[in-house]
Amino acid sequence: MADIRLPNLNRIYLIGRLTRDPEVRQTQGGRSVLNARMAVNHPYRDGEGNWKEEVTYVTLVAWRRLA
Repeated sequence: MADIRLPNLNRIYLIGRLTRDPEVRQTQGGRSVLNARMAVNHPYRDGEGNWKEEVTYVTLVAWRRLA
């Protein structure tokens, strides 16, 4: 099998709405952690040509300075 090189960083851009206020807490070690949930809409046409909209809920977790 050939040597496969994967990137060290993946970037994802999501545009949506927070479903509730973000929660920031501290771990026992003193590190900040942010937890949030986001709703992302995805409009599409069904097989009959009608517009439909699907919602995907994404859980977000940020650590340390990002929190």
